[in-house]
Amino acid sequence: MIKNKNTGRKRLRLAWLLPCLLLMMLCKETGPARTARIHFFTGKVEIVARGMKMAPSIGGVLGEGDTVITGPSSSIDLMAGDYTAIRIGEKTRVTLASVLGAGKSEGRFNLGGGSLFVVISRLGKGDSVKIVTPTAAYAVRGTAFRARADEGWTSVAVLTGKVEVWPSVEGVERERPVTVERGHWAEIPTSKAGPIAAGKVPIQVRPLADRDKETLTADFLDVKRRVIDSQAPVVRERFRGDVGEIERERALRLRGEKERALRESLEAKKKAELEEQLRKESEKKKKEDEARARAKVKKAAAKQKTDRSGDISGTK
Repeated sequence: MIKNKNTGRKRLRLAWLLPCLLLMMLCKETGPARTARIHFFTGKVEIVARGMKMAPSIGGVLGEGDTVITGPSSSIDLMAGDYTAIRIGEKTRVTLASVLGAGKSEGRFNLGGGSLFVVISRLGKGDSVKIVTPTAAYAVRGTAFRARADEGWTSVAVLTGKVEVWPSVEGVERERPVTVERGHWAEIPTSKAGPIAAGKVPIQVRPLADRDKETLTADFLDVKRRVIDSQAPVVRERFRGDVGEIERERALRLRGEKERALRESLEAKKKAELEEQLRKESEKKKKEDEARARAKVKKAAAKQKTDRSGDISGTK
């Protein structure tokens, strides 16, 4: 009798335990580490999830396979998993193909058009994030950069770290990648995508202009304020190296700009003082020349008068 009662209790516990285990497995499979959370948006932004269109909301969650579409003068800031902060710029269409985390070693974002500013923390060994555009794939680890895909060309501009550019044609990556280091940018014209992918035409990598560095830095600091600073301490720590590096570089750049502006101001002041001195000397010389000319005329008139007086005296 007692044995049957214990058996019934065990069955009851097992019946209760199995759904709990199933729920735990489901939560582990679809937990927050494999999603992207919305931290900020402005303008017209549309989310396409499972074929349905919806408006974004602060704190809202996007899953793998969801697409974000932005209109003119619009943007949205996301935190994808625990490693990737993203600003989706205006007139952009991007799909979250996969989010790094929870057993996945690669995050993947398909950029159909527009721009992404991406900040990726220091990743674990073997982890990477890839941005795929119509003519190139950008593979990155611990990097802050902007990827663009516009009609006629795609490009990448690197603020920190480095980006491997894999030229591709119709989604098929070809040849070896070209590495774009920090402070540089590269572009792939659509018209040359085939020859570049085949290795017949090189990808031109050029230094970023100071104004472009400042634009990227401003985006980075804004994404840090809106997205990274609101993360848990352990997540913020992963981004700390890039944050310190960028802030130091910006401080040096701003100091250099101030020193250059000061030098230019001093040079302009010296130039103005020199021009004023030359103007005064010119006016002084002009007055002296005019005085000499008047004296010469006066002297000539006096001589002429003396000569006439002499002529009159001689006649008498």
